Amino acid sequence: MHTLPGEIYSVASVREIDHTAIEDTGIPGYTLMTRAGEAAVRAGDFIWQDMRGDDGRLLHTWRDGKASLDAYLDDYASLLNAYVSLYEATFDEKYIDYSLELADSLRSHFL
Repeated sequence: MHTLPGEIYSVASVREIDHTAIEDTGIPGYTLMTRAGEAAVRAGDFIWQDMRGDDGRLLHTWRDGKASLDAYLDDYASLLNAYVSLYEATFDEKYIDYSLELADSLRSHFL
């Protein structure tokens, strides 16, 4: 079993880990990547729909079916970057719109 925290892997090591994961599951790499992409889209949509307050501000935590606590600067920056990545993967322009809205909110609340 490989552990990732605190370790830096070479490209060859990452490929070996990927190959092992594919062999262990018996699922082709394309299928695994497709599932990962679909999960990323579901997560991005969930955050946008369910992890924002009535005022549109991003919230930090989710517990018992409820989002709460105002998000931090790094939450905004990380999510903004994730939405740009989702756009690059799907070409769905809503993710660019989400990124721009987050950037505006970040500027107004933190700068």
